[in-house]
Amino acid sequence: MSRDTGSTPARTLVRSGSAGVSAAAERLAFWTAVAFPAVYVGIAALRSWIPAFGAVVVALLAVNAAALLVGHSHKIDRREPADRDG
Repeated sequence: MSRDTGSTPARTLVRSGSAGVSAAAERLAFWTAVAFPAVYVGIAALRSWIPAFGAVVVALLAVNAAALLVGHSHKIDRREPADRDG
């Protein structure tokens, strides 16, 4: 007995939904990685008030590296807003 592996509307919806979530996560990670160096400046300014400064910097570098890995393939759409629909 063979199973039908065709695309049903539910499967198509799940695939398009997961692609949208994936693209949103990629976009968020990309812009987080871009903006994150500004956090380093703020943390450096507060250095004397942060007891475990070294651990904080290492943790922030790890978060920034993860954001770079997740968001590295994000492509910025430079088309005009009216052109995005089709």
